[in-house]
Amino acid sequence: SVANNRPLRGGKLTGWEGGTHVVAAAYWPKGDIQGNRVVTQHLGYIDLYPTLQNIVGGDRPETKPLDGINALPYPKGFVPNQIRTWFTYLDQGKSQREQLSLHEGEWKIILRKDAADYEGEKRETEHLIFKIDTFYQEKANLYSSQVQLFDKLSDIMYDYRSQGSEKQVLRYYDKKDGFKAPKDWIITEAKDPHWNWK
Repeated sequence: SVANNRPLRGGKLTGWEGGTHVVAAAYWPKGDIQGNRVVTQHLGYIDLYPTLQNIVGGDRPETKPLDGINALPYPKGFVPNQIRTWFTYLDQGKSQREQLSLHEGEWKIILRKDAADYEGEKRETEHLIFKIDTFYQEKANLYSSQVQLFDKLSDIMYDYRSQGSEKQVLRYYDKKDGFKAPKDWIITEAKDPHWNWK
C-alpha cells in the first residue's frame, strides 16, 4: 500500500475511505482560523482554487462553473455543513483496474472494473454500496438489498466520469523509456537529462 489511513479501509490510490477521507489542518489567526475547531464538512482539493480566489479577491471569467466551493466559512464556523456529491476516479495502479466511487450523504458506492486497456483474463466487476456511519467504516456491502439505489447513484457517477478525458494517464510504475509526447504538446529543453524526452 502507498499509504496507511487506519482505521479507515484502504489507502492512497484506492476509492475506499482510507484513500479519499484524510485529515487536514489549517491555522491562520489573522483570517480567524484558529485552534479548537473541528470541521466535518466534506472538502477537498477542488476547493483550493475557489477558496484562494476568495481570500485574494481575484476575478475569474465565468466561462465554466467551478466544481469546488469556497471552504473559508467552514473553519470560521459561519455556515452549517452541506451535503455534497463527491466523485473519485482512479486507474493509476499496475492492476489496470478502474476504481470509481461516489459519496452522497450517508451513502457511498464503489465500482471496480477492468480498465479499457486491460488485456488479461476478464475479472469480475465489483458493485459495492455502503451506508457510511459516523466512523466512516465500509464494512457491510449492501448491494443485494440496495440495487435500485446503487443504479441511481451510478448514473450520477457515470455522468461525472463522462466529463473526463478518454486518454489514459500514464500509470504509476510504468516506464517512461520510449515515451513520445502527443503532437500538441510543446516540449522545451529539459535541464535534467532524465526528463528530456526528445
